[in-house]
Amino acid sequence: MRPLIRSIHRCAIAILMVSCKPTIPNQANINAVEQLLIQKLGSYEMYQNASGTYSLFVQKIEEEATANPATRFLVVDLASKKIMVEKSFKPGYVKWIDDSTLELLDAPGILKQNETLSDYIKKIDLSILKQ
Repeated sequence: MRPLIRSIHRCAIAILMVSCKPTIPNQANINAVEQLLIQKLGSYEMYQNASGTYSLFVQKIEEEATANPATRFLVVDLASKKIMVEKSFKPGYVKWIDDSTLELLDAPGILKQNETLSDYIKKIDLSILKQ
């Protein structure tokens, strides 16, 4: 009796293993996003937010570029593969300050009288944009 139960058990395991399909990410969707990033940014660096729901892609600027080139950036919602933000700055920076908020410094080449760099810092709240 035991050999029969073992045979049935092994057959059941074999059937389960054969019927399981491995999960493969949608390669076409990943390739489409990658092609879009290369088309819009050229070479880039990626920074994910803390929870991994968004990615910030910032264009790499070559050293031999013009004096103050505009740096483009995109934020992609990783679940939907949708571009949430597409902007540029010159000179300045963009960085995560929390899980759904970016800080963007987009300063002019010459500051006006009575202005500081902090006058050109903006916050981009992705939770508002997603609604």
